[in-house]
Amino acid sequence: MKFFYTELILNELKQQIINAAQISIVTHVNPDGDALGSSLGMYLVLSKYNKNVNVLTPNKFPHYYQWLPKSSEVIVFEDNRETGKNVIENSDLVFCLDFNSLSRLSALGQFVQNSKATKILIDHHPMPENAFQYIFSDIAVSSTCELAMQFCKHAGLSEAIDKEAAECFFTGIMTDTGMFNFNCSSPTTFLIAAELLAYNVDKEKITRNIFDNYSEQRLRLLGYVLNEKMIVNHQLKAAYFSLSKEEMERFDYQIGDSEGFVNFPLSIKGIVFSTFIMEKDDKVKFSFRSRGSFDVNLFARKYYNGGGHKNAAGGKIYKQLNEAVADFEKYLKEYENDLANSL
Repeated sequence: MKFFYTELILNELKQQIINAAQISIVTHVNPDGDALGSSLGMYLVLSKYNKNVNVLTPNKFPHYYQWLPKSSEVIVFEDNRETGKNVIENSDLVFCLDFNSLSRLSALGQFVQNSKATKILIDHHPMPENAFQYIFSDIAVSSTCELAMQFCKHAGLSEAIDKEAAECFFTGIMTDTGMFNFNCSSPTTFLIAAELLAYNVDKEKITRNIFDNYSEQRLRLLGYVLNEKMIVNHQLKAAYFSLSKEEMERFDYQIGDSEGFVNFPLSIKGIVFSTFIMEKDDKVKFSFRSRGSFDVNLFARKYYNGGGHKNAAGGKIYKQLNEAVADFEKYLKEYENDLANSL
């Protein structure tokens, strides 16, 4: 699925950027490297045009992204609701990055939906909803950061990209591809990464700041999950694990501590479907990853009010953890043939 526009419409949008007094940039709940990288990268680019630009996230983001340029200026909506509301209400343009539905903004979504501002979506998730005046979407790209770079080039904003913006965009591409291990089969991804490195981006610094900047407790939690909680079903080519609130408290769980956990079971020979099940207050959250043809996006949409990509998706359900796990095990058996034939 691709939504791009003619040069005429891109010029029209650039003129709207030039004419705008205030611009907001919003991204999804529990923002990851791609969400923050694209948001802060666009913030740095648009700020060069002497605009009042703000980045808003629905909730806090992990500490290992706090080194990103201008991350200290992000408005966290759950902590600054009134400020965030006023910013959105007074915006002429709202850039919506790395999500395909306003529901991904949690409570912030209501104010974005009611805003009279022109809304521009830049995203790589399938089936974007019809809530935006402009949609720049391509599910084939590695990340929203890659797409944001393409947008800047096509809309004539490349002149505003500097080293800090390049660091942000490179961070999103690197994290959404797992350091270029997946979602990056297109040569374009590497060409854009090379363009960003040409701004003297320090790849090793970014790697250290993100992947070598975890707490001791996160590592102990990972060990516990893999040793004590992981269930491997070789017949179904699936592996999964769950964490209760009590278990997370035991390891002093902080936002972002479980990022990437769901990928580990896919390193087991023959496993094509991995699931991480986490208890969160009144609901249970699911993270899905797959290899080959098994479509976790469809699985998440069918059972968990969620979605995402073919090989990476998520969702939630309002049940007790034990019920949610039991239901998942039942659904898993229903897909035995699909998993067996996954290539």
